[in-house]
Amino acid sequence: MATSSSQSSSRAHRRPLHWHVQNGQAMTEYIVAVAFLLVLLWVGANTSAVQQLVAALKDFWTHYSYLISLP
Repeated sequence: MATSSSQSSSRAHRRPLHWHVQNGQAMTEYIVAVAFLLVLLWVGANTSAVQQLVAALKDFWTHYSYLISLP
């Protein structure tokens, strides 16, 4: 009788057979959401956020290289 209760308790803690399908669906949803956000960042009104970031990094590097060249 003790074996049947231990078997039923071990079955209660097992994952259902379709748990991996649900994990795959969640990953697909995350990929779609991230792709949508990347498209929003890439395609902006006049200048996209990516272009602004690249311009800011170039500007920073110009100022930084000037400062380290000073005696």
